[in-house]
Amino acid sequence: TTTHKEGDELAKYLVKCEICDKSLRKYSLKCHMRSHQDPSTYLVKCKICGKNLKWKHSLRTHMITHGE
Repeated sequence: TTTHKEGDELAKYLVKCEICDKSLRKYSLKCHMRSHQDPSTYLVKCKICGKNLKWKHSLRTHMITHGE
């Protein structure tokens, strides 16, 4: 478990999303903000089956289902 002191230390590195108030590390904020964007601006599409995915890394994982 996290002690009170450790929690205070961790809090120094957290920022709040202005849209949903979720607390996350600064370096994660840019990626998190994409979750609030219009899906048509960031979807990637599988060229084999046409499935739409939010993230490039999700497409890489999805491609395993096609044996690639």
